[in-house]
Amino acid sequence: MTTKKIPRAEFDWAKFAGAITEFTQSLTLGSVEPFVIVEHGKLILDDEDLTLADDEQIPTDPTERLEAGCHLFAPFAVFRDFGELACADGDVIEVPDLGEADLEEDEDEDAPRLTAKQRELIEATVCDENHSYGFQITLDGANLVFRSVLVNESDGECDVEAVEVAGLVDKPMTRFLKGFSKQRSNKSRRA
Repeated sequence: MTTKKIPRAEFDWAKFAGAITEFTQSLTLGSVEPFVIVEHGKLILDDEDLTLADDEQIPTDPTERLEAGCHLFAPFAVFRDFGELACADGDVIEVPDLGEADLEEDEDEDAPRLTAKQRELIEATVCDENHSYGFQITLDGANLVFRSVLVNESDGECDVEAVEVAGLVDKPMTRFLKGFSKQRSNKSRRA
């Protein structure tokens, strides 16, 4: 997913925030908030770790955090089980092991072969207990800016890395965002 800039007036932020909160709570992630602040390429899980001026207070509300200039992380796809990512849209993305898929194709001639594009998307998808996909969200004037990111929790910290193509997660992330377009909602009501 490339970076998406969406006019704030055309995006149902409240519905999006509710969906992300519900998804996060369904994952039993412990005390992790649904909208964690991103600073210097890391998720800040404790407000005490933020770089703040002495008198600066960090709001708890995600909308107020954005308006205060914070970058937020909203999870979209997290490791659920071997080869599976649970997604905020309710779907589960199966990420096959290419090594095993290649062996199965040799044994079963009737099995469909993967296209080069499918292989490329599978290879670009990280699926393990240390990684998750989501959106880094910022406010740029009257626009919400969504960037797809991969979070790596393997070194005890939560490193956030922007990704241009999120493999098999890319299209579902884009569709998920489009689902909160107010213009789309208005068109659906008229039909």
